Amino acid sequence: IIARLPLAMLSISLLVYAQRLTGSFAVAGLVSGSYTVGVGVSAPALGRLVDRRGQLVVLLATAIASAVLLGALTLLPAGVPWPVLIVLAAGAGLATPPLSGCTRALLPRLLPDAEALPAAYAVESCALELTFIFGPPLALSLAMLWSPRAPLAFAGLTLLAATAAFATQPVSR
Repeated sequence: IIARLPLAMLSISLLVYAQRLTGSFAVAGLVSGSYTVGVGVSAPALGRLVDRRGQLVVLLATAIASAVLLGALTLLPAGVPWPVLIVLAAGAGLATPPLSGCTRALLPRLLPDAEALPAAYAVESCALELTFIFGPPLALSLAMLWSPRAPLAFAGLTLLAATAAFATQPVSR
């Protein structure tokens, strides 16, 4: 759940940050949209990669790449050309770890009772929805209290740390 919280924060964080950096809501929408398109485009390929290489390698590689790209975004100065923002946001989207799919794939291996699986999927789905309830207000609060850069930095660090913790947990049954 903690690893997926940043994913719920990023669209609004990128929107606010890009608008503050460029002064344009149009550019901010393009930046946020490019992140979302990146996530959608890469999801099938990352799913296939998880099937071939396993969760550990893919989750760690994508978490590192995503955190680096988000970190690069936070370091950009005001007045940066807007295509740079779009490319970095799209890259962060392409590198977003496939946490939801990986979590759901592990549930059958974690449950001793196969009849409990539908309930586990329901709980997992509710937990995911909670991230979308709390993520955007958290992002906006961090931006308001500190800086529009703060939610991006928080999201990148949290995504990296929580994904690494999730990916390296032993799975036993």
